Amino acid sequence: MQPERLKEAKKRGKERNAKVDRNLNRIRAIAVVGTPGVGKTTLCSHLKRKYGYDHVDVGQLVKRERLYRRYDSNRKTYIADIPRLEKEISKVLHEARSNLVLIDGSYAHDLVPRKPWVGIFLIRLNPVLLYRRLAEEYGRLKAKENSIAEFLGVIPSELVGLKNVVEVDASDRDISQMETIFRRSLKNGFKGRTRFKNWTAEMKENETRRYLRVVEN
Repeated sequence: MQPERLKEAKKRGKERNAKVDRNLNRIRAIAVVGTPGVGKTTLCSHLKRKYGYDHVDVGQLVKRERLYRRYDSNRKTYIADIPRLEKEISKVLHEARSNLVLIDGSYAHDLVPRKPWVGIFLIRLNPVLLYRRLAEEYGRLKAKENSIAEFLGVIPSELVGLKNVVEVDASDRDISQMETIFRRSLKNGFKGRTRFKNWTAEMKENETRRYLRVVEN
């Protein structure tokens, strides 16, 4: 390449990188997390339709761009290739059209770069409801594993010590109520102190026994 053309190419590259950096500076990203089946995608899709937010469904992104290492046929799920997925998430944030991007996935908080990160919206669901919901669509194995993970608080345990986390129990709330809580949290900058729900304390004793009998069989 001739010196003049090389110089021009470098200039265009710098301009393009500067544009990307400016775009990332204006972006705010919120990780919408929770055990599979709690309603993350339903909420994000609703918010996208109503407010025009960008919505990244991590599970769909993994399948569409083939960002997986293998497919687990027993659990009917793809095992993501995390390094490639993180690069794709960064690319999506750079190209976002709105100034708010919802990253929807069980462990989305690990995929969002810290720079545009606003907070984490953690959705919880009564394990009995979650088991029934997942069993109908995916079968008993996935329903059992994920409802137990919810019962034990596996994902909340990953968030201990992180700031700007809002936890919401979706068990008795409809989509409009979830929207209201999300918008209020966004307005407040996801500030506040979160005490993660303990299902062993929340569920009644007979309800807990009934749930454990179901998943043990």
